[in-house]
Amino acid sequence: MDRSATEGWEDSSSSAQNLLASKSLEVAALLHMKLPTQESYDKAVLDFRRAAVLYRKLGRVRDVSRCVVMEDEAYRLSLSSRKRKFGIGIFKFIWLYGYSPFLVVLWIMAIWISFGGFFMYAGFEIHSVPINYDIAWTIDASAFGDFGNALYFSAVTLTTLGYGDAQPVAGWSRFWAGTEAFLGVVFIAMFLVALQRRFVSR
Repeated sequence: MDRSATEGWEDSSSSAQNLLASKSLEVAALLHMKLPTQESYDKAVLDFRRAAVLYRKLGRVRDVSRCVVMEDEAYRLSLSSRKRKFGIGIFKFIWLYGYSPFLVVLWIMAIWISFGGFFMYAGFEIHSVPINYDIAWTIDASAFGDFGNALYFSAVTLTTLGYGDAQPVAGWSRFWAGTEAFLGVVFIAMFLVALQRRFVSR
């Protein structure tokens, strides 16, 4: 009998067993999470971790990501301290424990548009022409054009490009520009980390 064929069958049989075991562990962990007790959450964390290890052996990256996220969620629910639970919940809300690049992109877009609006009121200069609106500014064609310029300035600030043709004016505009540049560095780094975790097997 061809030995290579036998080895191939053994490999496929082992893969099928690992897949079945990982699915069983994942189902068991989900059942444990239905019981709001410390012991059940601890068992769920362990089962999700074991399932993630088996999925990683099989090269199933998305299944690994799902199990790791659920493991973190079970751990968050197991915490007795409200402060720690709230702190970890923020990480879930912002980027799903580091496994959702799409959620990070939504945050980046929200920051981009919001700060564009801030710059409309705080003021900025583009091609040495100052642009500033008070709270009661009226919406007309020029306002839409200036908002486009504000979004442009917000984009080059968020990505820390700084072409030089647009700049903040004194006062709150500089504060918002510095804040947005800092957030841009943080969220772009978070996006790259989430992208690696979501689609690259560790």
